[in-house]
Amino acid sequence: MMEHQREKKCKQLEAITIELERLNEQKSIFMGTVAHDLKKPLGVVSAYAQLLASDKIPNLDTLAMGERIGTAVNRMVTLIDSYLNEASIEEGVLKLDIKPVPISQFLEGRMDFLQSLASLKEIQIETRIDQGSEIFVDELRIEQVLDNLVGNAIKLSPHGSTIDLNLADNETTIVLSVRDRGPGIPDELMNELFHPFVVGKAIPTGDEKCVGLGLAIVKRIVDAHGGNISAESVLSGGALFSVTFPKSGLTQ
Repeated sequence: MMEHQREKKCKQLEAITIELERLNEQKSIFMGTVAHDLKKPLGVVSAYAQLLASDKIPNLDTLAMGERIGTAVNRMVTLIDSYLNEASIEEGVLKLDIKPVPISQFLEGRMDFLQSLASLKEIQIETRIDQGSEIFVDELRIEQVLDNLVGNAIKLSPHGSTIDLNLADNETTIVLSVRDRGPGIPDELMNELFHPFVVGKAIPTGDEKCVGLGLAIVKRIVDAHGGNISAESVLSGGALFSVTFPKSGLTQ
């Protein structure tokens, strides 16, 4: 009888330990996600603040820079509010605020912020966007998808190169693709590419730090929307990431 009770308690302790480890991993991923998402707008603020304080660059467009700094600060405030209101961190549940979003207008509205990031490395983002498309998504989460995919492309792209950002309307789905001119994706990394804290051997071209959370964040958001994401190395060089969302698959 005593042996049975001891065995039962051991199993209970084992179950508690496993659950605590899961919760600890969720908290680690959450804290890493917060830091990861805030680094991009903070980088914009830091870069433009340094330019504004410099006396070596003549004819600075201070009004435009001030607007970009304001946009980056507002982005950080929105992200912080979102994370503070996240009620199910322990369960790893991603809460979505689904609304109809004119996706082409949304992308065009984000281009100034994204191009400001790319311009710090003299990278040009070229777009091809189908007009008039509307999908049901959480707009803030889709911003995270876009910012992470383009941010990764900027991080691994050579100075002065080009990034392609395309949006295709395929009647029932929207396909968003981002292609860079970086080193591509090693075959051995492909199966683990969207796992948390997976970092490849490619060295960012501007000494940026990489913790391996961006693509894990993207996949989690895409999955929550009922979409899918794929990645491939391009034969002529670089990597291509494609995200497919159902236009009206999640309306609740």
